[in-house]
Amino acid sequence: TGLMVMSLTKAITKNGTLIGVVGLDISLDQFSTSLSSIKIGDTGYVHMFDQDGLIITHPNNSLIGTDQVTNRSYWSKVSSENEGFISYELEDEDYFGSYITSDLTGWKIMASMTEAELTNDTNQILQIVIILFVVLSIACIVTAILFTNVIQGNIKQLIAGFNKMDKGDLSARVSIKSKDEFNLLGTQFNEMVANMGQIIASVSNSSATLLDSANELASMSEETNSSASEVSKAVEEVAHGATEQA
Repeated sequence: TGLMVMSLTKAITKNGTLIGVVGLDISLDQFSTSLSSIKIGDTGYVHMFDQDGLIITHPNNSLIGTDQVTNRSYWSKVSSENEGFISYELEDEDYFGSYITSDLTGWKIMASMTEAELTNDTNQILQIVIILFVVLSIACIVTAILFTNVIQGNIKQLIAGFNKMDKGDLSARVSIKSKDEFNLLGTQFNEMVANMGQIIASVSNSSATLLDSANELASMSEETNSSASEVSKAVEEVAHGATEQA
Protein backbone atom coordinates (compact mmCIF):
# COMPACT_ATOMS: atom_id res chain seq x y z
CA THR A 1 0.00 0.00 0.00
CA GLY A 2 3.00 2.29 0.32
CA LEU A 3 1.94 3.26 3.88
CA MET A 4 4.28 3.33 6.87
CA VAL A 5 3.64 0.44 9.25
CA MET A 6 5.11 -0.68 12.56
CA SER A 7 5.65 -4.42 12.97
CA LEU A 8 5.40 -6.17 16.32
CA THR A 9 6.66 -9.73 16.54
CA LYS A 10 6.71 -12.35 19.28
CA ALA A 11 8.49 -15.68 19.18
CA ILE A 12 6.47 -18.75 20.25
CA THR A 13 8.42 -21.45 22.02
CA LYS A 14 7.49 -24.77 23.54
CA ASN A 15 9.80 -26.53 25.95
CA GLY A 16 12.53 -24.15 24.87
CA THR A 17 12.05 -24.93 21.19
CA LEU A 18 11.00 -22.24 18.70
CA ILE A 19 7.82 -23.37 17.02
CA GLY A 20 6.68 -20.15 15.38
CA VAL A 21 6.50 -16.37 15.27
CA VAL A 22 3.47 -14.14 15.63
CA GLY A 23 3.63 -10.79 13.86
CA LEU A 24 1.35 -7.79 13.72
CA ASP A 25 1.65 -4.82 11.38
CA ILE A 26 0.18 -1.57 12.65
CA SER A 27 -0.43 1.26 10.19
CA LEU A 28 1.19 4.53 11.21
CA ASP A 29 -0.87 6.57 8.78
CA GLN A 30 -3.39 7.84 11.34
CA PHE A 31 -0.70 8.29 13.98
CA SER A 32 1.49 10.17 11.51
CA THR A 33 -1.39 12.41 10.48
CA SER A 34 -2.26 13.22 14.12
CA LEU A 35 1.32 13.96 15.11
CA SER A 36 2.07 15.98 11.99
CA SER A 37 -1.02 18.14 12.52
CA ILE A 38 0.33 19.47 15.82
CA LYS A 39 1.18 23.15 15.46
CA ILE A 40 3.57 25.03 17.72
CA GLY A 41 2.97 28.72 17.37
CA ASP A 42 2.74 29.86 13.75
CA THR A 43 5.78 28.13 12.25
CA GLY A 44 6.51 25.27 14.64
CA TYR A 45 5.78 21.60 13.97
CA VAL A 46 6.50 18.10 15.31
CA HIS A 47 8.15 15.26 13.41
CA MET A 48 9.51 11.84 14.29
CA PHE A 49 12.26 9.57 12.94
CA ASP A 50 13.90 6.32 13.96
CA GLN A 51 17.47 5.52 15.08
CA ASP A 52 18.66 5.40 11.47
CA GLY A 53 17.17 8.78 10.58
CA LEU A 54 14.21 7.36 8.65
CA ILE A 55 11.45 9.96 8.89
CA ILE A 56 8.23 8.41 10.20
CA THR A 57 6.04 11.50 10.53
CA HIS A 58 6.43 15.00 9.10
CA PRO A 59 4.06 17.79 8.00
CA ASN A 60 5.73 17.53 4.59
CA ASN A 61 4.51 14.14 3.37
CA SER A 62 7.22 14.01 0.68
CA LEU A 63 9.85 13.60 3.43
CA ILE A 64 8.17 10.61 5.09
CA GLY A 65 10.19 7.45 4.47
CA THR A 66 13.37 9.37 3.63
CA ASP A 67 16.51 9.77 5.73
CA GLN A 68 17.13 13.46 5.04
CA VAL A 69 17.63 14.22 8.73
CA THR A 70 20.94 12.34 8.55
CA ASN A 71 22.23 15.04 6.21
CA ARG A 72 21.43 17.87 8.60
CA SER A 73 23.90 19.55 10.92
CA TYR A 74 22.21 18.38 14.09
CA TRP A 75 22.11 14.65 13.26
CA SER A 76 25.28 13.64 15.11
CA LYS A 77 24.07 15.31 18.32
CA VAL A 78 20.47 14.05 18.10
CA SER A 79 21.47 10.48 17.20
CA SER A 80 23.86 10.21 20.16
CA GLU A 81 21.79 11.86 22.91
CA ASN A 82 18.42 10.90 24.36
CA GLU A 83 17.16 14.45 24.74
CA GLY A 84 18.26 18.04 24.38
CA PHE A 85 18.01 21.31 22.46
CA ILE A 86 19.51 22.26 19.11
CA SER A 87 19.84 25.22 16.77
CA TYR A 88 20.15 24.65 13.06
CA GLU A 89 19.65 26.24 9.66
CA LEU A 90 17.08 24.99 7.16
CA GLU A 91 16.30 26.62 3.82
CA ASP A 92 18.19 29.80 4.80
CA GLU A 93 16.24 30.19 8.02
CA ASP A 94 17.39 29.58 11.59
CA TYR A 95 15.44 27.05 13.65
CA PHE A 96 15.36 26.02 17.28
CA GLY A 97 14.50 22.43 18.18
CA SER A 98 13.83 20.24 21.19
CA TYR A 99 13.93 16.47 21.01
CA ILE A 100 13.34 13.40 23.18
CA THR A 101 13.80 9.65 22.64
CA SER A 102 11.04 7.09 23.19
CA ASP A 103 12.12 4.43 25.69
CA LEU A 104 9.92 1.85 23.97
CA THR A 105 10.91 2.25 20.32
CA GLY A 106 14.04 4.38 20.43
CA TRP A 107 12.45 6.79 17.98
CA LYS A 108 13.20 10.50 18.19
CA ILE A 109 10.38 13.00 18.56
CA MET A 110 11.42 16.54 17.69
CA ALA A 111 9.60 19.85 17.90
CA SER A 112 10.97 22.70 15.79
CA MET A 113 10.24 26.41 15.51
CA THR A 114 11.90 29.31 13.71
CA GLU A 115 14.16 31.34 15.96
CA ALA A 116 12.51 34.51 14.64
CA GLU A 117 9.14 33.48 16.09
CA LEU A 118 10.75 32.22 19.29
CA THR A 119 12.64 35.47 19.70
CA ASN A 120 9.48 37.47 18.96
CA ASP A 121 7.56 35.54 21.63
CA THR A 122 10.45 35.97 24.04
CA ASN A 123 10.56 39.71 23.33
CA GLN A 124 6.83 39.98 23.97
CA ILE A 125 7.24 38.21 27.31
CA LEU A 126 10.20 40.45 28.12
CA GLN A 127 8.15 43.54 27.27
CA ILE A 128 5.34 42.35 29.53
CA VAL A 129 7.82 41.69 32.33
CA ILE A 130 9.38 45.15 31.87
CA ILE A 131 5.94 46.82 31.86
CA LEU A 132 4.93 44.94 35.01
CA PHE A 133 8.22 45.87 36.65
CA VAL A 134 7.76 49.55 35.80
CA VAL A 135 4.13 49.56 37.00
CA LEU A 136 5.04 47.80 40.25
CA SER A 137 8.00 50.13 40.78
CA ILE A 138 5.77 53.20 40.32
CA ALA A 139 3.17 51.70 42.66
CA CYS A 140 5.85 51.04 45.29
CA ILE A 141 7.23 54.57 44.95
CA VAL A 142 3.76 56.15 45.24
CA THR A 143 2.95 53.96 48.24
CA ALA A 144 6.25 54.88 49.88
CA ILE A 145 5.63 58.60 49.29
CA LEU A 146 2.09 58.41 50.70
CA PHE A 147 3.28 56.40 53.67
CA THR A 148 6.13 58.85 54.27
CA ASN A 149 3.74 61.82 54.08
CA VAL A 150 1.49 60.18 56.66
CA ILE A 151 4.45 59.60 58.99
CA GLN A 152 5.71 63.16 58.52
CA GLY A 153 2.24 64.55 59.21
CA ASN A 154 1.94 62.55 62.44
CA ILE A 155 5.41 63.61 63.59
CA LYS A 156 4.64 67.28 62.86
CA GLN A 157 1.43 67.04 64.93
CA LEU A 158 3.29 65.57 67.88
CA ILE A 159 6.06 68.19 67.67
CA ALA A 160 3.48 71.00 67.54
CA GLY A 161 1.71 69.52 70.55
CA PHE A 162 4.94 69.29 72.58
CA ASN A 163 5.85 72.88 71.64
CA LYS A 164 2.47 74.14 72.92
CA MET A 165 2.87 72.17 76.13
CA ASP A 166 6.41 73.50 76.54
CA LYS A 167 4.99 77.03 76.43
CA GLY A 168 2.49 76.16 79.15
CA ASP A 169 -0.53 75.62 76.91
CA LEU A 170 -2.14 72.57 78.47
CA SER A 171 -5.03 72.70 76.02
CA ALA A 172 -2.73 71.21 73.36
CA ARG A 173 -4.18 68.12 71.71
CA VAL A 174 -3.20 66.01 68.69
CA SER A 175 -5.54 64.21 66.31
CA ILE A 176 -3.81 61.20 64.69
CA LYS A 177 -6.20 59.02 62.68
CA SER A 178 -3.73 56.46 61.32
CA LYS A 179 -4.22 52.99 62.77
CA ASP A 180 -0.65 52.40 63.90
CA GLU A 181 1.79 53.18 66.70
CA PHE A 182 1.45 56.92 66.01
CA ASN A 183 -2.24 56.71 66.91
CA LEU A 184 -1.33 55.09 70.23
CA LEU A 185 1.37 57.71 70.82
CA GLY A 186 -1.09 60.53 70.08
CA THR A 187 -3.66 59.06 72.48
CA GLN A 188 -1.06 58.79 75.25
CA PHE A 189 0.09 62.36 74.59
CA ASN A 190 -3.47 63.67 74.96
CA GLU A 191 -3.94 61.67 78.16
CA MET A 192 -0.61 62.96 79.56
CA VAL A 193 -1.53 66.60 78.88
CA ALA A 194 -4.99 66.08 80.39
CA ASN A 195 -3.48 64.50 83.52
CA MET A 196 -0.95 67.32 83.84
CA GLY A 197 -3.79 69.83 83.60
CA GLN A 198 -5.69 68.03 86.35
CA ILE A 199 -2.60 67.92 88.56
CA ILE A 200 -1.90 71.61 88.06
CA ALA A 201 -5.55 72.46 88.72
CA SER A 202 -5.46 70.40 91.91
CA VAL A 203 -2.25 72.12 93.03
CA SER A 204 -3.80 75.51 92.23
CA ASN A 205 -6.87 74.69 94.29
CA SER A 206 -4.68 73.54 97.20
CA SER A 207 -2.62 76.71 96.95
CA ALA A 208 -5.78 78.82 97.06
CA THR A 209 -6.97 76.93 100.13
CA LEU A 210 -3.60 77.42 101.83
CA LEU A 211 -3.72 81.15 100.97
CA ASP A 212 -7.18 81.50 102.46
CA SER A 213 -6.01 79.69 105.61
CA ALA A 214 -2.97 81.96 105.85
CA ASN A 215 -5.14 85.03 105.47
CA GLU A 216 -7.44 83.78 108.25
CA LEU A 217 -4.45 83.10 110.49
CA ALA A 218 -3.09 86.59 109.81
CA SER A 219 -6.44 88.13 110.62
CA MET A 220 -6.69 86.11 113.82
CA SER A 221 -3.15 87.17 114.72
CA GLU A 222 -4.01 90.84 114.25
CA GLU A 223 -7.12 90.43 116.40
CA THR A 224 -5.06 88.67 119.08
CA ASN A 225 -2.47 91.47 119.04
CA SER A 226 -5.22 94.08 119.34
CA SER A 227 -6.78 92.24 122.27
CA ALA A 228 -3.38 91.95 123.93
CA SER A 229 -2.82 95.68 123.52
CA GLU A 230 -6.17 96.48 125.10
CA VAL A 231 -5.46 94.14 128.01
CA SER A 232 -2.07 95.75 128.48
CA LYS A 233 -3.66 99.20 128.56
CA ALA A 234 -6.22 98.05 131.08
CA VAL A 235 -3.54 96.61 133.30
CA GLU A 236 -1.59 99.85 133.12
CA GLU A 237 -4.70 101.86 134.03
CA VAL A 238 -5.42 99.61 137.00
CA ALA A 239 -1.84 99.89 138.14
CA HIS A 240 -1.94 103.68 137.75
CA GLY A 241 -5.22 103.94 139.74
CA ALA A 242 -3.78 101.81 142.50
CA THR A 243 -0.77 104.04 142.69
CA GLU A 244 -2.84 107.21 143.03
CA GLN A 245 -4.98 105.71 145.84
CA ALA A 246 -1.87 104.76 147.75
